[in-house]
Amino acid sequence: MTSILKSIGAAALFVLCTLAANAASLMISPSSIERVAPDRAAVLHLRNQTDRPISIEVRVFRWRQKGGVGKLEPTSDVVASPKSAQLSPHGSRVVSVVRVSKEPLRSEENYRVVIDEADPARNAPDTERLAMQHVLPVLFRTSAGPGPQVDLSLTRSRGWLVLVVENKGARRLRLSDVMLMQGGEVIARREGFVGYVLPGPTRHWRVGRDDSYSGGVVTLSANSSGGAIGEQLGLAVARAFAQVPVGLLRNA
Repeated sequence: MTSILKSIGAAALFVLCTLAANAASLMISPSSIERVAPDRAAVLHLRNQTDRPISIEVRVFRWRQKGGVGKLEPTSDVVASPKSAQLSPHGSRVVSVVRVSKEPLRSEENYRVVIDEADPARNAPDTERLAMQHVLPVLFRTSAGPGPQVDLSLTRSRGWLVLVVENKGARRLRLSDVMLMQGGEVIARREGFVGYVLPGPTRHWRVGRDDSYSGGVVTLSANSSGGAIGEQLGLAVARAFAQVPVGLLRNA
């Protein structure tokens, strides 16, 4: 199981949004799921965009963040159906995702749906090879409770400016379009989706080389699921972060 979860974590680098999914042979919509209690079910629409059949396997994992890195854990609280299927050329399929746990939802619960897409191996009859792995975020939450409450800081690590984000709220934060300005000039920028911060954990992302920073205060702007972010930040004490692959720093 550990090796399986490691392979899923690596695959998450490739497919986390609709654009990436649409570039593959399998189109998936929507690219994420969010349900508010008492709603506990959702559907994914899958379409084979190729002229050959595609086999799929669908699994659901609990999604947590520990030590600044996303972790996928086996779960039976949320299930997908069907767990496997074959899509004919240009065919479609609906996959249901349902929270089946009898425990009441007291806060938000985060999961990821993992869809393995396989093609029949051309040189080996009756076998299949993994063509792509799609990883989609799934959220079940209550309607009450505070949203994300974020503490931001900026530090240096191994030649990089690193944005540190701590979420003290009860809901996850989706961060995008990060920009640092100093003296009227942009010194660092991360366009588009940056990553999620689940309730409780602290995440960190590289936003630019530290030689672009001349000292003093910088202006941070970003978009988030909690609204636009704008803050003045000074450089905090340098920190030594674990050696995490850049892709995981971006998206886990």
